[in-house]
Amino acid sequence: MPVSPAAAALHYGQIVFEGLKAHPTAEGLKLFRPEAHHSRLVESCQRLAMPAPPWETFSAALRLTIANEPATTGVYLRPVVMAWENFLGVRAAALYRFFVIGCPATTYFGSPLHQGGNAAGLRLVTENQWVRAAIGGTGAVKTPGNYAASLAAAENAKKQGYHDVLWLDAKHRRFVEEAGAMNIFFRVDDTLVTPALQGSILNGVTRQSVLRMAQDLGITVAERPIAIEELADHFNQGRFTEAFGTGTAAGVVPIAEIAHAGQSIFRDAGESSEQAKPRWAGLLRERLQKIQTGQIEMSW
Repeated sequence: MPVSPAAAALHYGQIVFEGLKAHPTAEGLKLFRPEAHHSRLVESCQRLAMPAPPWETFSAALRLTIANEPATTGVYLRPVVMAWENFLGVRAAALYRFFVIGCPATTYFGSPLHQGGNAAGLRLVTENQWVRAAIGGTGAVKTPGNYAASLAAAENAKKQGYHDVLWLDAKHRRFVEEAGAMNIFFRVDDTLVTPALQGSILNGVTRQSVLRMAQDLGITVAERPIAIEELADHFNQGRFTEAFGTGTAAGVVPIAEIAHAGQSIFRDAGESSEQAKPRWAGLLRERLQKIQTGQIEMSW
């Protein structure tokens, strides 16, 4: 599929995409919540002045992509809409192309092991120099520019020995937003807390699913602003006991450590003590996988 070097997408950033999976079930490969992904693709296209494929086209393209794939392993699907018109000038393009890429679904982060503790999970560090997105910008849109803006910080985090960045808000540099390519959740007392959607972070489909599953399991959930110093205080008081990230590619991934301003403000103690509470990350990951593979019927 040759692309002209003058294609508008390459110069003015009119590209949006989605990421979803088809999971192996007893009835064959099953797409997980494709309607939610289409709705988000439509919203992304609207934000960047682009037309969006109708549901019928979107759905048919996904099913054609997985039609001849064996139902033994999962498939990751990447629907893409990009400006295809060849011109140099700042305006919305007049021609677009929609296509779907499929590849084997693998574990996004591998199996990172927290060194120096007994909990497997990711080690995150806050970013204080750069911001990923601001309210009113394109932070809630799945467009390549958002990811490009995160790469330098992610590379710096890895050089420091961390797996990824925990982003703070653009205005105050205090309020937690998301972790690299994931939404993030915190267990504070017996409440599952996640940053509220305000236009600067992605409305993750896995995030939506986790919130619904938690409510089904009787877990109290709260979507609200949460400051990094509040998390540090809660951890010192023994109230902040677990953190995990969520995303289509990542699934539900435990967080082993969070560092901020040169010091660790959270370390997962694991389940070593007799008084340790059941881990919500594992509970929700297992339930999500059972829904995705058809072992449990989705009630929403």
